[in-house]
Amino acid sequence: MKLLFASIATVLTSMSVFAQGASVRVAYIDMEYILKKTPEYIEANNQLEEKAAIWKKEVDSKKAEIKKIKDNLSAERTLLTRELIEEREENISLLENELLEFQQKKFGAKGDLITQKIMLVKPIQDQVFTVIQEIADAKRFDYVLDKGTESTMLFATKRHDISEQVIQRLARAKKRQNMTGKEVAALEEQDKAKDQDDLRRERREEQALRKKEFEDSKKTPTKENSDESEKEPSKSKEELAAENQKLLQEQQKSDAEALKQKQLDLAAQRQKEIEDRKSQLEQKQQEIAETKRLADEQRKRLQQERLKELEEQKEKLAVENEKKKQLLDDLKKQREQEALNVGGNKNKVDMNQLVEERKQQQDKIQKEIARKKEIALAERKAAIEATRKIQEEKRERAKQQKEDAKKAREELLRNSVK
Repeated sequence: MKLLFASIATVLTSMSVFAQGASVRVAYIDMEYILKKTPEYIEANNQLEEKAAIWKKEVDSKKAEIKKIKDNLSAERTLLTRELIEEREENISLLENELLEFQQKKFGAKGDLITQKIMLVKPIQDQVFTVIQEIADAKRFDYVLDKGTESTMLFATKRHDISEQVIQRLARAKKRQNMTGKEVAALEEQDKAKDQDDLRRERREEQALRKKEFEDSKKTPTKENSDESEKEPSKSKEELAAENQKLLQEQQKSDAEALKQKQLDLAAQRQKEIEDRKSQLEQKQQEIAETKRLADEQRKRLQQERLKELEEQKEKLAVENEKKKQLLDDLKKQREQEALNVGGNKNKVDMNQLVEERKQQQDKIQKEIARKKEIALAERKAAIEATRKIQEEKRERAKQQKEDAKKAREELLRNSVK
C-alpha cells in the first residue's frame, strides 16, 4: 500500500511538473485499444477462438461419452457380475481423469489457450514498442505509460493519449512493405515534418497553459507565499526565482529517478513472471506426459496380464477336460468289464456310484475355477489401487509445486513492496 501511494504521488508530481513547464514530458497509450484496432491481432485472435471452440467440442464430446457409459452401467447394474461392474467403473474413472487432464492442458491457468494468447500478443507488442520509441524520440517524451497496466494512472487528459498515433504509424509501416525506396523516404519525410509541427503545437499549448497558471497564481497568492514574503523581505525576486527553480529541478530529478526505477522494477517483475510461467508450463507438461505414460503402461500391463490369465485358464480347462474325458473312458471300460462279470443288480449299483463320482469330480473342477477367478480378481484390484495411488501422488506433487510457486510470487511481491 505504501508503494502504491508513493507511485501515485510520483506520477501526480510528474504530471504537475509537466504542467508547470519543466523538461519532463509524459504520454500514455491504451494497449488493449491498440490491439483491438490491429488487423493481425484480430485475425490471430479469431483463429485462437476457433481453436478454443474445437477444444470445447472435444470436452463436450468426452463428457457425453462418460455420461452414456454411466447411464448404461446404471441400467445394466443388476444384470452384471461384480467383476464386470468394477471393470466398467475403472474405465469411467480413467476417462474422467483423461478429461480433467485435457481441460487443464487446454483451458487451465497455464494451459494452451493462455500460453498461445501470450505468444500471439508478444510480436504485436514488440511492433507497438518500436513505434512508441519512434514517437517518443520524435516528440521528445521522457515517459510513455500504459493505461491498461499502470495501476497508478488514476486520471489523465485525452491530449496526452498517443494511442491513435501508434495505430496510424502501424498502418503506415504495413504500407511501406509494398512501397519503393523513394516512396518510403518521402513518407518518412512527411512523418518527420508532421512530428515537428505537432511538437511545436504542443509546446505552444504548454506555454499558454503555464502563462495562464502563472497569472492565476499572481492574482491569488497563497497564505504560505504571503508568510514567506513577510519572513524574508530582504530577498529579491531574482533570488526567490533562483531558489524556486533549484527546488523544482531537484524535485524533477527525484521524481524522474523514482519513476524510472519503478518502471525498471515492473519490467523485471514481469519478465520474472513470464519465465516462471514458462518453467511451470514445461514442468506441468512433463508431469502430464509422465502420468499418461505410466497410465498407458499400467493399462497395457493389465491387458497383458488379463490375456495371459485367460490363456492359462483356457489351457487348464483343456487339461481338465482331457482328464475328465480320460476318466470317463476309464470308467466306461471298467463298467463294461464289470458288466461281463456280475449280474444286473450289481451293474445298477456300480452305475449309480459312477454317476456320483462324476458329479463330485465336476464340483471339484468348478470350485477350482472359482478359486482361481477370485485370486485373479484380487490381483487386479491391487494393481488398480497401485495405479490410483501413483496418480494421486502425482496430483499432490503438482498441487504442492503450484502452491510453492504461488508463495514464491507472493514473497517476491512483498519484498518489492518493502
